[in-house]
Amino acid sequence: MAACWTSKFRNHITINAFVYPWDFLNAVKKILVTEITNTVISSSSIGMGSLLRKSVMGDNTSIGFNCEIAKTYFEGHDRIAHQNVILDSIIGRNVWFGGYSETANVLLYRKNVSYQIGDKLVDTGTDHFGAVVGNNCAIGASVIILPGRQVQSNTVIQAGTIVGKTNS
Repeated sequence: MAACWTSKFRNHITINAFVYPWDFLNAVKKILVTEITNTVISSSSIGMGSLLRKSVMGDNTSIGFNCEIAKTYFEGHDRIAHQNVILDSIIGRNVWFGGYSETANVLLYRKNVSYQIGDKLVDTGTDHFGAVVGNNCAIGASVIILPGRQVQSNTVIQAGTIVGKTNS
């Protein structure tokens, strides 16, 4: 099964069914590359010195100053404070990131990122994948979310936390 979007620029785009979060992110990237011919800024704000690349921002999303945002989808009503790095991620609705936080998107040893679904790890098929952050989350200052991690909806993460770090 495939999802199809009609476009005034082309007859249609065919996107494979979304099974995993990275399937959705890949579809967004494909649409941005093949369909988008101009940029529209909605009722969102972007702080001075911020760099946004190949991303989608839902309504009322606010990006603070000196942030780097790349290949990320924001559902909307998100608040991203200053000096954050959010890469290759899916961010739900009404999410707040404190300053100096990040979603890391590459493993140190440059292998494919795995994503935990239930009690098993699934290979994403890519060496660049950040995080999936659910709706209504509050991410404290200086939080690092390691590649391939999921933050459940309504989660509060305390400042200085490394999400996904293991002791092994």
